[in-house]
Amino acid sequence: MPHTSIPQTEIDILLEAFPQGIVAFDLETTGLSPYVDRVVELAAVKIDQDKNVTSFESLVNPQISIPLSNQKIHHISDEMVKNSPLLESILPQFLSFVKNSPLIAHNASFDMGFLIYFMQQSHLELIPLDLFDSLKLARKVLSKGPANKKLETLGNYFELPRKALHRALDDSLACIRVVANCLLIMKKQDILQRARHIAHLYNLSAFKAATADQIPQKLQPLLEFVGKGDILEIEYLGGTVNRRFRPVIPVGILPMPKGHVLYAQCVLSSKYKNFVLKKIKSVQILDELRKSDWKKHLEQIGKKEVQ
Repeated sequence: MPHTSIPQTEIDILLEAFPQGIVAFDLETTGLSPYVDRVVELAAVKIDQDKNVTSFESLVNPQISIPLSNQKIHHISDEMVKNSPLLESILPQFLSFVKNSPLIAHNASFDMGFLIYFMQQSHLELIPLDLFDSLKLARKVLSKGPANKKLETLGNYFELPRKALHRALDDSLACIRVVANCLLIMKKQDILQRARHIAHLYNLSAFKAATADQIPQKLQPLLEFVGKGDILEIEYLGGTVNRRFRPVIPVGILPMPKGHVLYAQCVLSSKYKNFVLKKIKSVQILDELRKSDWKKHLEQIGKKEVQ
């Protein structure tokens, strides 16, 4: 277990909101894109229905060199991971640890993006687990709190002891304790029952491949790109690039109450976003030169964000 225990009051409030238990997890990686970068560490902290607190932790051999800029952040070197197991052997162990518990992470789309992409590439079944985001919850609960909602900032705000910033196990512990403290605030405000709705992102089973008859003919090319890590451009109504083509890397097509959405990484910002299919007017396949230009753009964003 991590260097510090979780207070009983926090365990109790977590199980009040998540009676079937909860698993907070975190990844450390070689960079920001699951399509060109790799996982170097995977860890989690679990609270089960019986109030037991357990943890999972493993370094992962990414089979590529870890950039020095990233080593300075998480202090994981090539030497540390060279004899570590591959993600293909670690991930089944992690899923066995999780079992049927819902998952939560800070900026969960980032971490889960790596796992979803790997599972799609490895033809592993995406088990039907709900994914929640502590960042999403904190933004709602602490709208008048700290200026930014980074995990480190929130840890300081709640005066949580930290041992190893930007290491997966310590960040997992910080995540679950931040969630607990947000839930305690919500209970005082008598809005605890809204917590799951506010923090929920999606169920992993939603990433099952959409069938051709569910997608308009003009958007059929999307089906060939989902989960492949390749770039295409969509003409989208709305957002900062309204009615112009924007480059995206499709991750999945999700069924939503108001219609299907394309869940994709926006290459312009590197962020993961939902694009309503009804608002996608057309799809444009790119030649290799154009794809290469956009990949360079994405890599440059990644270098700036880790500096």
